[in-house]
Amino acid sequence: MSYKDRHKSDNICERECECTVNSTIEARGSFNLECGECSKIFESDEPVEIWLSVSKDTSSNDCDILVCIELQNGESLVFEIPKNDTFGAANEIIATAKQARKVTIECKSDNLDGGTCTGFWAIAPILRGSEKYHKCECPVETFLRGNSSFAINGGQSQVIFQSGEPSELLMEIDLEPSADECLLTITVELDNCSCLKFLVKGPTSGQSNDVGFYSKNVRKVTVECLTLTSCRGNWLNYVFYRGKELIFDISNQFLTN
Repeated sequence: MSYKDRHKSDNICERECECTVNSTIEARGSFNLECGECSKIFESDEPVEIWLSVSKDTSSNDCDILVCIELQNGESLVFEIPKNDTFGAANEIIATAKQARKVTIECKSDNLDGGTCTGFWAIAPILRGSEKYHKCECPVETFLRGNSSFAINGGQSQVIFQSGEPSELLMEIDLEPSADECLLTITVELDNCSCLKFLVKGPTSGQSNDVGFYSKNVRKVTVECLTLTSCRGNWLNYVFYRGKELIFDISNQFLTN
């Protein structure tokens, strides 16, 4: 083994381990955008480690799809999924990042005749924790899953989640297609009095438009229909609970007395 190879091996062996992965639950959704439109599909109020997949609908896409993952340091990971008129390929992309803040999808306007981009996304926050190492958060011990549907008239709003203290939450909200377009706002109120906000346009046919978010500081989630027509959809959330068991080391107690 050369000095260079041995030095590389030593560095790997001496590298400090990261905190243990406790949970990798996915949120899943679809997108249905007109050429020229852009939609925020995911956001977090703090840097979060994620795994992301985005693919186009194999049936038809009229414009290229641009996927952008904004990072905490101001940089971005950018992917372009090209349209393909010949083969029914999903052209899926995969991304991982430890400091993600926001994910957007743009249906690039390169078609003078208009058109749409439809596809699917999946995102999983990588939640870590350890009882052993003080630098790590408490491990995720369990989670509770809830899901339901909503149908609200134009001008109405509904609180779909509320907590008496900051809650760690992964949530996806699906805005279903309807005969008349609707416009839905999603407001995620956080413990520090700031908000995550989404503006979602409901398609008239095809795939739904879905968004997701993750935060450890959620207090309330409200959906509101801004148009005269009604908005209907579905939501799914995971509330995470962290904790650790304190272990009394009797041998150490005798040694210190």
